[in-house]
Amino acid sequence: MTMENIKKTISTVLIILLVIMWVYSGISKYQEFERFGIELNRSPYLHQMSKAISYLLPLGELLLACLLIPARTRLVGLYLSLFLMVFFTVYIYAMLNYSYYISCGCMGLFEKLSWEEHLSFNMMACLLCIVAILLHRSETALQPYIMKRPNKSQKTVKQRLSITIALILLGVGSMAILHYSTDMPNRKNNGFERQFLPVGVRVLAQETFMPEFRELIGTFEGRYYLMGQNPSIIYSISEDLRDLDSIKLRLEYVPNFIPRFYGLLDYPLVHLLGGNAHTLITAHLEKDSVSVIPLSLPGFLGSPVLLDSDRFMLRVIDSASLDAYFVSMDRAGQVIQEEQHLSRRLGDAGFLSSGQLRRDPVSGKLSYVHFNDHHWMSFEPDFQLHVRSHTIDTNAHVKTEILRHGKNVNYKKPPLAVNAFSSAHREVLHVRSKLRADNESQKAFGSHAVIDCYQIHTGEYLGSYYLPQSNKHEVKQFYCLDHGKVIALSGGTVTVFQIHSNPTTIGALGSAAPLHSGAVAANFRTERRY
Repeated sequence: MTMENIKKTISTVLIILLVIMWVYSGISKYQEFERFGIELNRSPYLHQMSKAISYLLPLGELLLACLLIPARTRLVGLYLSLFLMVFFTVYIYAMLNYSYYISCGCMGLFEKLSWEEHLSFNMMACLLCIVAILLHRSETALQPYIMKRPNKSQKTVKQRLSITIALILLGVGSMAILHYSTDMPNRKNNGFERQFLPVGVRVLAQETFMPEFRELIGTFEGRYYLMGQNPSIIYSISEDLRDLDSIKLRLEYVPNFIPRFYGLLDYPLVHLLGGNAHTLITAHLEKDSVSVIPLSLPGFLGSPVLLDSDRFMLRVIDSASLDAYFVSMDRAGQVIQEEQHLSRRLGDAGFLSSGQLRRDPVSGKLSYVHFNDHHWMSFEPDFQLHVRSHTIDTNAHVKTEILRHGKNVNYKKPPLAVNAFSSAHREVLHVRSKLRADNESQKAFGSHAVIDCYQIHTGEYLGSYYLPQSNKHEVKQFYCLDHGKVIALSGGTVTVFQIHSNPTTIGALGSAAPLHSGAVAANFRTERRY
């Protein structure tokens, strides 16, 4: 086989792959057209043009596939494919690094990819387009004449390289214009200032492990207990992060248990709640015993906390009324009490009040912090309200709007993430804020996770402090523990911070009780060690 035939074969294979990609992408968007439009509506960059894009993009992808098939239009199709793939690649990079809300408009198999995998896929597709452009052999009526001029081939390659570079720059530039013309939070002043506490923060330990952790479920006898993406494995890590053990739970299959599940530790018991599965699983970490209790609560279950060894509290989104409210239940799955006055019953499937429930292990008080606006409240386990308050970024939130399609509810436009993770610790609520204060520099805000502190009982703002982070190790979850320690999670990276504070300023950053404590000490069995 000659070199010319090899090039032609490679070019044909690349064209076939690109045609398949565009046809599949376009058809999958038409098959889930309504959901595709909703996802575009939630994109910070595209929501203002979402209706037009929802019609034009699938059609454009199918037309690109058609241009790639005939030889005479193939080069045009390759140029347009390169431009679109470069734009998509830069779009994903901007979503991952600069967007305040991440929404995926990909349908079919593409939506099963993680954002990082999708970015890699798009970069590979860009490379394939470039190779196909350089290998493409134009079919024209002047082909015999072109073959007689050896330098014509070199000129053609240079010309295509120039056009390729121009298209890459055009794709990057188009997304840059879209990025800087989009009204993003933290680009301008948000209308509030922070008062920073006189505290010192240092890293005691940091390690990256093979599994990715989704949450810390509790502590016991100087070890941290965490969960990953598999509910049948509990991870146990020593305080110095040098020793990681895993405990294998013998769980039976429960439909729809993954991915919406939550873990709570009451050593030696661990409780697993399936948000969509309506199931409570209780496993003994030492005796290999597992109990599975179906729950009769209606709708989606989320944000559970352990009140004591016999009671839980969680948030329910009623599938019939679409109201969101709190209930307390016992270990047998029986409802003890349903609150009547804390939550506004709006039939919004919880979208307008999406948030996180936290319990202070010392005082027992509960706090619920909204993600997409500045509201939060604290109350007792019997639903007696202490205070309704708001975070300091009062003037910086965007009104959340929703769309209703029968029983389906979704965001009408991308909601602004005002607050992220929170942790309750010794009468103080620690809230990770996503909004920059006017007295913070972009550099300081970008290189730290800012934590705002509030008095749980009164709602008073106490001050703020920074946890160091980087793009590689962004603080996604954090948990305030005893003796001024804070454990932060970022995928498989675990960081333990030590906070030194002035007790007269905020005593809660000093000594405190652990998350949960068990009655007896015992050895756990080790199934696997990393």
